[in-house]
Amino acid sequence: SLMGMGQHHLVPMIARYGALFPDVVIELTLSQRNPDMLEKGQDVLITGERQLPDSEFVAQRLGSIHSVLCASPGYLQQHGVPR
Repeated sequence: SLMGMGQHHLVPMIARYGALFPDVVIELTLSQRNPDMLEKGQDVLITGERQLPDSEFVAQRLGSIHSVLCASPGYLQQHGVPR
C-alpha cells in the first residue's frame, strides 16, 4: 500500500535529508486521500493515483508499486477462493 511505502521508504529518506539539511522543516502526513495542496500549503505530494486533476503542478513518475492478494487457508476454507 502507499501508506506502507511511506512508512517503509519515505520516513528513512526524510530522516537522512533532515540530517543533511537541518534548517529545512519537514512535515510528513500519510493519508489514504489526496489533500488539496493549495489549501493545505503543501509543497510536495506523493500519490498512487494514475490520473491527476488538471493543474499547473509539475508531476514526476517515481516508480511502480506492486500488490499481492493473500489469504490464510482458514479464510479460504470459510469464505471460498476470491474470483
